[in-house]
Amino acid sequence: MKRLFANLAMASVFSFCAIVAVAQDTVSLVPSQVEGIVADSPESGAAGLLQTMEERFVEGNVFFMSLICLILLAGLILSIERVIFLNLSNVNAKKLLSRLEDALEKGDIEGARNICSNTRGPVAAVCYQGLSRIDESPDVVEHTANIYAKIQINRLKKGCSWIALLFKIALMLGFIGMVGGLVVALDAVQEAGEATLMIMAGGIKMALITLASGLVVYLLLKILYSFIQAKIENLSNQVKDAFITLFDMIMKYNLKYKK
Repeated sequence: MKRLFANLAMASVFSFCAIVAVAQDTVSLVPSQVEGIVADSPESGAAGLLQTMEERFVEGNVFFMSLICLILLAGLILSIERVIFLNLSNVNAKKLLSRLEDALEKGDIEGARNICSNTRGPVAAVCYQGLSRIDESPDVVEHTANIYAKIQINRLKKGCSWIALLFKIALMLGFIGMVGGLVVALDAVQEAGEATLMIMAGGIKMALITLASGLVVYLLLKILYSFIQAKIENLSNQVKDAFITLFDMIMKYNLKYKK
């Protein structure tokens, strides 16, 4: 899994570098050359869209837009990793607990442990820790399972703080880029000695494009973050419910087989 996301990160970085390189090359083209490239392309629609995106990338300031794109790539990589991890951690808790109950009813502790060890996810891990302390007092079982449940829940939240930090930085970069664009527009007015729309257009474009880009990245990563938090909350509730149910099973087992 780690190797997969390392390769994905490398591919994203190379793609990002390629976008920046193409955008920088676009600056050196005169309008007639750009129009000729688009006109000669057999896929003028897709080429036109790509050309428009490149132009907006450059007009929004390569530095700010590069940072926003980099944050987007990093946020997507972290979000995809969390979604895959949470999906793999999600199991049918009711079915698992039903199998454990059947095993405990028969007094098959080892079989119950094997069921947990052969099942992925935090629910099975917490149940295994509780069953491993079944010969000890109920307080020890409860304390051990409770601590391990907190550890598993914290594992589910791993990396989420970075996603939250990234979408906040994207929003701040959008606002900083907007301020930078307004400064550029005012500098142009000061240099020209008069305020006209043509003089201020470059700075205003930079302000609006960077702000819009920062907001789009913020909203996208915020939606992914909320989705991940909802899945974590669901799994956390499963772990807590499983812990309570397992404790009741162990108490019934002790009453039946340890009189």
